[in-house]
Amino acid sequence: MNLSICAQVPEGRYFENIEGTKWLASISIDSETISELKDFGLSIMEAEPDRLNSNSSIWSFNETLKIESIDAKTKQKTLVLECKYVHDDSSRTLKLLFDNHASEFTYTSASTGAYIGFRKKKE
Repeated sequence: MNLSICAQVPEGRYFENIEGTKWLASISIDSETISELKDFGLSIMEAEPDRLNSNSSIWSFNETLKIESIDAKTKQKTLVLECKYVHDDSSRTLKLLFDNHASEFTYTSASTGAYIGFRKKKE
């Protein structure tokens, strides 16, 4: 007897099919400091923003990447940055495209795919 079992990976896990997904970072960034990041991590957003206990940034991947900071006490969201991006899951890279430059990162995922670690690619 042959049995086939197919496991469906939830949208966005392992940083695949990221369009339409939201991720959380515990770092504070702005349009200047994002280019200086050497490494950082993102966790897939599984809870509503009003349940966050610490200040965070929300990374929303759609046609563009929108990064919003959220204040844990007031639940106030502020748009920090919006930019185009290029995601290549075969080479496991994410390139953020700004007006006058770009930053490229390689990434690896944790075993469950809910956490992704990024490291700036050497130029």
